[in-house]
Amino acid sequence: MKQDASKRSSIHTGLGTVIARLGLLLIVPLAVGGCTFKKTDVQNPAEMAKYDPASTARIRLISGQGAYAGFVSGQSCEQYFNDTYRKALAARERPQGWNPSRIVPSGQSTDIFGMWPSDYQNNVIGMPASPVSAKIDETRRYFDERVVPAGQPLIVFVAFVTSGSSCSSAPVSFVPRAGADYEVRQAFQSQTFQTTCRNEVVELKAGEEKPMSPNYCIQDSSGDYHTRSVTPVSQAGQ
Repeated sequence: MKQDASKRSSIHTGLGTVIARLGLLLIVPLAVGGCTFKKTDVQNPAEMAKYDPASTARIRLISGQGAYAGFVSGQSCEQYFNDTYRKALAARERPQGWNPSRIVPSGQSTDIFGMWPSDYQNNVIGMPASPVSAKIDETRRYFDERVVPAGQPLIVFVAFVTSGSSCSSAPVSFVPRAGADYEVRQAFQSQTFQTTCRNEVVELKAGEEKPMSPNYCIQDSSGDYHTRSVTPVSQAGQ
């Protein structure tokens, strides 16, 4: 059954709890055995023009087909989640500063694999490939490359949500270095009787990736968020 792309776009207006509240879930397996999903790299001139290695950095967000991503620059975990995000949630608005990795154009129809035409493209600005991005055609995922200010806090969030399961990892928070390239993605680990996930950040250098140890935005029992260095994992749920 074809799905309305406008519904999918609305999922990109907030973080995991907003996704859950809206109830807009998609049925999408990560990959189909034996199939490839060839993506076309599409340059984004407007985004490329923002890049100055002396004052900005570049990030690659891997999302798509059940994984939704976005970022906020210039705010700490406490500022964004305890103030900006709460005010937006109460007003039913997109949080100020929230940048979804991608908004799917309305009017699209899915193919036999449940994918929109825009799912077959990566929006690029010249970042070096990573082992994960180099194999993106083997999955239903895609990626978007963006320019962000250097020397300011950056919050990045990736959540996996489908009608069959979900896993909303704690957002990562780190301060990008000028001229550096980063990739943010959701990592899954299967254990006995459960699957866990977490958001991870790697720095890309000359075709190699260096794992980073970012901070995380952790919610306490009262609902407030705090910046923590602990590496949290979330259990995938049905």
